[in-house]
Amino acid sequence: MIPFYLVSAVYAVGLGNVLYFALSQAYSIRMVAIEEYGRVVHEFDPYFNYRATEYLWQHGWYSFRTWFDHESWYPLGRPVGTTIYPGMQVTSVLIKKYLLPEWSINDICCFVPVWFGVLATLATALLAYECSVGVHTTKKKSTTTTSVVVVEEEEGAGNSNKTNNNTNNDPQEFSSILNSIPIVKQIYQATIVPLWKNFIVNKWIELTGAPYGLMGVYEQTTTNNGSTTTTTVNSTPALEAAVITALCMSMVPAHLMRSVGGGYDNESVAVFAMTFTFYCWTRSLRGNDTPNYVWSVLSGLAYFNMVAAWGGYVFVLNLIGVHASVLVLMGRYSKKLYVSYTLFYS
Repeated sequence: MIPFYLVSAVYAVGLGNVLYFALSQAYSIRMVAIEEYGRVVHEFDPYFNYRATEYLWQHGWYSFRTWFDHESWYPLGRPVGTTIYPGMQVTSVLIKKYLLPEWSINDICCFVPVWFGVLATLATALLAYECSVGVHTTKKKSTTTTSVVVVEEEEGAGNSNKTNNNTNNDPQEFSSILNSIPIVKQIYQATIVPLWKNFIVNKWIELTGAPYGLMGVYEQTTTNNGSTTTTTVNSTPALEAAVITALCMSMVPAHLMRSVGGGYDNESVAVFAMTFTFYCWTRSLRGNDTPNYVWSVLSGLAYFNMVAAWGGYVFVLNLIGVHASVLVLMGRYSKKLYVSYTLFYS
């Protein structure tokens, strides 16, 4: 029988290599246009965005905000300061000023879609991980009594604590939003859960001999005042979901067509800002009822970047509002949800 820790280490390295492959492919696919045609900004809107970035770099923010471009919208001209989402231009200028001062504005504008395409791939993988993250199981054993109390703390977004007297080591169902939707819940319980428990986990137990199979990552035991507490961190297929999501996002046509090298358009930056906003929002709802101020503020800042970069920001605001409302309707309202949404919205 192969030792569990050895199989786990090899498995983790394999997942890491697949994630690296996904990110490297996201980069190389988007670089095809630059490798074939050179560092050239192509199409109409990307070239105007390049001109706007160049003007911002040469004249500064105040002149950019009051710039009236006589070469656009001929013959009337265009008041750029009031008709543009400047997030992408500001991002490119900041990269030029603080990260790559030796690069030209043209080169940075060509590579920004590539860089942010890779970042969007990673952010989407993190979002998939957060939506699939696992369960903490805490077993408290007293040295003077034989009673065992099992407390499950769900780490998924919006979940609360619950107590159970079950002491067996049967593989537990992994947390999923599908388990909370009427009708879909029945389908999920009848198909996904049996497949996971009766096939995948059992095969892993046969291979490694680990009592929790894929679910068991590690156990931590602490002793305090005569009682022993053992915490088992159960791993759901969150890592696998993140890696598969990264593979899909690296080459999905809908994102690829807006993040190819030289295609310097707003969506190339906005898609990353959008996915990172969703990730920070779901991350702020993880754990118990204790508010997570850092991730709540980060979700608001990421959304600010989204607003500055693209006019589709209203969809992000509406979707997070709908998600918060659904959590309330499902009876999952908590101080954490209130604080997270308040900090995000403010």
